[in-house]
Amino acid sequence: MEEIEITEISILDSGELRITPIVNWNDLFQFIYRTATGVVWSDSSKSFMSPAPRERSSFDWYKNIVGSVVSEMGVLLTITPDTKWHNVPRELQQEMEGYVPGSNT
Repeated sequence: MEEIEITEISILDSGELRITPIVNWNDLFQFIYRTATGVVWSDSSKSFMSPAPRERSSFDWYKNIVGSVVSEMGVLLTITPDTKWHNVPRELQQEMEGYVPGSNT
């Protein structure tokens, strides 16, 4: 499975979660909407986006985005020491950093 680094994780003022990979596979990533998971690819920000969390938390959306990309595209999005964080509380950062796709946490 190919791993692609996440360059940035942001929570926008609207509450949407944005995950920006270092590689822009726009021709492939744009089809993530077909998973019917609520995850979309934003051409303008070159990022995966969630809707604003209502029933799901930002952590749940993070797991959903990473899991959808793994299952549908065979690509593992990975957080690195260089990943930039914007408007993400430290506790949530730690949860995301500790998450392993396919685990129950």
